[in-house]
Amino acid sequence: MRRLTSHKAVCIALVMAMLVIPFFPFLPSSAYAVGWYNPSWLYREAVTIDYTKVGADLTDFPVYINLANLGASFFSHVNNGGGDIRITKSDGTTELAREVVSCNTGTSTGELHFKADTLSSSANTVFYIYYGNAGASDYAVTDTYGRNAVWSNGYVGVWHLSETSGSAADSVGTHTGTFNGNLPSAATGIMGSGQNLNGTTGYIQTDSGELQTADSFTISAWFQTTVTDYAHHIAWEGDVAGNGWGTQAEINLSIGEYTTSGQANRLSTWLGSSVTGSAADAISLGVAFTDTTNFNYMVAVMTNLSTSPAGEMFLNGVSQGTDTGTTANTSRAGWNTNLRVGRAGTNERYFSGVIDEVRLSGGVRTSGWNSTEYNNQYTPGTFYSVGAETPNSPPTVDAVGIYETDHVTPVTSLTPQTEYAVKVTVTDADTLNDLDTVKVTIFYDTDSDNDPADVPGTGDTRNAAILTCTVSGTPSWQIDPSASTTWVLESGSSVQPTLTNNTGDFWFHFRPGKVATESADWDAYAAADDGVNTPGTLYDSSGYDMNWYGEVSIDTVSVTWGPAAPGTDFGDTTKQTGISVTYISNGSYYEKVSAGSTWTSASGDATLNAGGNPGALEISIKAAVTDNLTSAVLAPVYATYATIDDTGTPTGESGDVVATNTLWLKLGTPLYADTFSGTIYYMITDSP
Repeated sequence: MRRLTSHKAVCIALVMAMLVIPFFPFLPSSAYAVGWYNPSWLYREAVTIDYTKVGADLTDFPVYINLANLGASFFSHVNNGGGDIRITKSDGTTELAREVVSCNTGTSTGELHFKADTLSSSANTVFYIYYGNAGASDYAVTDTYGRNAVWSNGYVGVWHLSETSGSAADSVGTHTGTFNGNLPSAATGIMGSGQNLNGTTGYIQTDSGELQTADSFTISAWFQTTVTDYAHHIAWEGDVAGNGWGTQAEINLSIGEYTTSGQANRLSTWLGSSVTGSAADAISLGVAFTDTTNFNYMVAVMTNLSTSPAGEMFLNGVSQGTDTGTTANTSRAGWNTNLRVGRAGTNERYFSGVIDEVRLSGGVRTSGWNSTEYNNQYTPGTFYSVGAETPNSPPTVDAVGIYETDHVTPVTSLTPQTEYAVKVTVTDADTLNDLDTVKVTIFYDTDSDNDPADVPGTGDTRNAAILTCTVSGTPSWQIDPSASTTWVLESGSSVQPTLTNNTGDFWFHFRPGKVATESADWDAYAAADDGVNTPGTLYDSSGYDMNWYGEVSIDTVSVTWGPAAPGTDFGDTTKQTGISVTYISNGSYYEKVSAGSTWTSASGDATLNAGGNPGALEISIKAAVTDNLTSAVLAPVYATYATIDDTGTPTGESGDVVATNTLWLKLGTPLYADTFSGTIYYMITDSP
């Protein structure tokens, strides 16, 4: 015989243990899920609009909220100034534009407007006000959800008139008003503050000229007058020489009315160019009025001025009549002065009292719109109801357990490199959309005391893995230790529940790493985090067995003996050393060897003699982990193994390399003079 060859063999031995773990059933909530806008906002209150106060189904309606209606807890938690206030639709997450005119936590007062996408006249409509984020700031007025966007539905000017200095701000962001005379002089208004005009010098000049060209428009104002004699203008625009009902073209909303003569105790709207001889050709509307105590809401609507001029006047949400005019007498071609609040073109007929919330729209506001504005602004506390303050509730973890991949069968033991599914059941009163992350740590409880303080904060290949779901519409899944190790998170099989629900199961599919420590006490610890509150946690102290795992690889692919004479004994002449074998294990292990029974040649076969005394057509083999024939053992016939080392200890993922393995050959007689080939097997196991 001239040559013998040994070939690579791999054997993995697994020992299984069984232990019963408890199963925790959980019944999901069937309540309607309302999401939470953002976990950084700690509180919210529901605002429910009473449909009986809504005059028609409306779109993009600016709802007024008297912040004093929200109660003491609101002012304890909102930022002074209200920059952290956010508004959403009934789903709790879809944001709406809002304007915070004022929010004073010291006096518990404030004025807020938001653009309701829809208001129903047949069913209540719910919105949510969020607040309580100390780090939040107000939107810029031009932002998507900032001030100007509230008034994007056809408004060309909105003046709240709450200033104590400076100019009259236009919330549309277009037309600043200039205070004149005794103004600004802030006083209690219908919504927060208005301006107290002294009746002799006070008025507001805007740079809004839209009424000069708009084919249809609506102008409205709240007022509290001190007098009802003839005449005092709430709003006016036209020829600078006009005083309300002269020969100049103009429009006015006024205390007093001119018919055949000036009339006191009247409230009127006029659009025309002459009283004398042609009143029938102007749009002239009026109603008896003597109230010097209360705030009243006046709206004038002008339509189709280029073809068939018509007008309608509303007082406190109720139409007071309509009128028509001619295009000639309602022409605005001669107008040369922009909108004024509180006086005419000439220096007379000043308004005396408080004016608040002047609005100008470049279109028609319907009777349903106007009545809804009145109901909302005059008695906001009956227009809507406010729910109790609701904190951003912390999530809870209700169940943790490890299952087979069928999501049904609980397990009691784990085997490295086998796929399992760990279930984490989470509840969040603000819906699962509120969550930032859900994590589950699978770890070796080294002292078996089930103490959450022992849960590791980082993963490692031997003792812990942290599986993380970053919650979103498209979740991301991570594992620590990283994917470069043999711990595996099967993201394609992992499942995130429906986020619009309040309760759901997160399923993490994973494979334990090869060197996860063999032990009878692996536990699971889950945490659900919304980014604001203390995370909800649950410790699963089931004590899962991590089964023994071993893996061997032959780094030396083959060895070749040179020519040897039949009858040659074990010794240096039949020795092959430097054979490299790598062992990977999560526990103590034994290194073993075996040899194939049949060794083949072209001339015929030889047989392994496991007793060490080969006869005719037989060979024997010894093996050791070092070049030490004295410690060598006889290789038994495969699949029986002999131990060559019993001192193996848990390895790292790269394994322990034994590069000094040695084989000796002994030949019987006679043997064919030929080349024989066979297989040497190396094995790793956890038992002798």
